[in-house]
Amino acid sequence: MAIHEVLLPITALSGLFTLIAVYFYYRKDRYEPESPRRLAFAFFLGILSVIPALIGELLVAFIAVLMGFYFLADGIGMAVIIAPFVEEICKALMVIHLSRHRDFDGPLDGLIYGAMVGAGFAMMENILYGITTVVAADLTAGLGLTAIRGATQIIGHPLYTGIIGSGIGGYKVGLFKSKYHNLKRGVGLHMGWNAMATFLEFIPLVGLVLLLVIVVISIQALRTELKFAMTLDQQAFERGYYEKKQEFMKSRAWPMTPPASPSTVLPQASVPPPTVSSPQPFGNPNLQTFITCTNCNNVIKLSSKFCPFCGTKVVPPEATKVQVGACAVCRGPILPGDRACRRCGSSLVSSSPSPVVPSKKVCDVCGNSNSTQARFCRFCGNPMG
Repeated sequence: MAIHEVLLPITALSGLFTLIAVYFYYRKDRYEPESPRRLAFAFFLGILSVIPALIGELLVAFIAVLMGFYFLADGIGMAVIIAPFVEEICKALMVIHLSRHRDFDGPLDGLIYGAMVGAGFAMMENILYGITTVVAADLTAGLGLTAIRGATQIIGHPLYTGIIGSGIGGYKVGLFKSKYHNLKRGVGLHMGWNAMATFLEFIPLVGLVLLLVIVVISIQALRTELKFAMTLDQQAFERGYYEKKQEFMKSRAWPMTPPASPSTVLPQASVPPPTVSSPQPFGNPNLQTFITCTNCNNVIKLSSKFCPFCGTKVVPPEATKVQVGACAVCRGPILPGDRACRRCGSSLVSSSPSPVVPSKKVCDVCGNSNSTQARFCRFCGNPMG
């Protein structure tokens, strides 16, 4: 049988199921749909990630054999342990690269881009499995395997990498403390699916029951992650974030990297940090209780016994406790009412009424009061002398 007689039907069938998965995830981005060009690039990166994944799996298996862990290098160990971990790491790195773009600004964007990377990976993997089956058996068996893998693609690689991408998007806007916040969830689902599929080969009846269980778990994980990401995206829309972002993009270049120097004032390329007046529905791990030092007026943690800036003993009055967010550029604390980061000078997209805090330095541009230690005005971002 000629190569084109095998490759064309396998690729066409795999591509059909991939288009269904891509459309399913793409239509979830209602308020600010991502650029088709960027999504196509993410899909292409997913296809490319198959190469480092294959190399990585072989390398890890080789190291496992050298160390005496022979069970990791056999068929079950490769499928259940090595493959899910290596593949998700490779795809996560692609999503991290995509997260550097200015339009990647939240968990939903991370989920969408992650799903596109996963869809590209899944399509290429399904084609390879299909061709291998045709060589070992016949075209009918290859098409059958491709159809089965394609039918579950929505809750397969796009879901695993989408969950990981949601964590990367949350990290970029300050919701999580690590880019790899959701990595273990994506790898865990991947391991569970491969393990149940392996049981199906050796113990068909038990394997089928367990496979149905992992399908239900995967569907529930998909619903939970979509609800989390879409709720936050809706809140960003209702706060006017996307409208204000478009205004910035029309008036000036939207920054793709942090400011080159402290004197450069750029808008925040992220969802406005949550404040007391606009809390996040699922909580924010980055939110901490801060106070202002009564001597030098710097923002310090409530748990501090002494001010790290001037050494004054901290006696936190209840009236000055505030909840603050994190600057998306330098990760510095942002108080309610701040219109520019006190640490790096980046201007913020939105603001709320400013808390009353003692101040000792007046900005020459806007006339507002700031800390004596402030290098930038927290209202207009002007460098303080």
